[in-house]
Amino acid sequence: MSWPNFDGRVVVIAASGPSQREDDLALLQGEDVDVIAISETWRLAPWARCLYACDLDWWALREPAADAFDGQRLIGYGQRAGCTPCRVQPHAEMLWDGERLGGGANSGYQALNLAAVMGAARVVLTGFDCKGPGEHWHGRHAAPLRQTNALCVARWIEYFDAAAPVLAERGVEVLNATRDTALSCFPRASLPEAITI
Repeated sequence: MSWPNFDGRVVVIAASGPSQREDDLALLQGEDVDVIAISETWRLAPWARCLYACDLDWWALREPAADAFDGQRLIGYGQRAGCTPCRVQPHAEMLWDGERLGGGANSGYQALNLAAVMGAARVVLTGFDCKGPGEHWHGRHAAPLRQTNALCVARWIEYFDAAAPVLAERGVEVLNATRDTALSCFPRASLPEAITI
């Protein structure tokens, strides 16, 4: 399986921060946008084009539930039947070779790298709160999945801050439509504004 083609498209990446809302994502259904749901957020947008989760343990825990997802399933680390591998390079900056993704220490960063390298004209972020450690709209992850801590969240922001000018130089417009976010490196917009070109 190959990576999805987003050439010239608006791509919404729906992460799992606590401000993520099902009614926000419902606004996207039927719109001319592609949605990448991050891990558990596929439950809020089961109609999304892609489901991305970097962690092999997440896939092991969530199957067969994630089997209900009809779109393309992408995995960052390792291999799993029914998933397209993305070969994430841990803690790397954005990669542009179309064969690997930069890690950025989180699935949202990796999905942003994926959308950018596969030709998205605009990427819209939602659910990228980047605030409290271990906080998600769905509550804390079950063991054996690791919980994030304050150091992890601070690192995420550093990686996004470093990626922002690189994305801009490459002509990838990124808008942050997250309701409540500590991420300040991308321009803010409401979700309806962000998906309108």
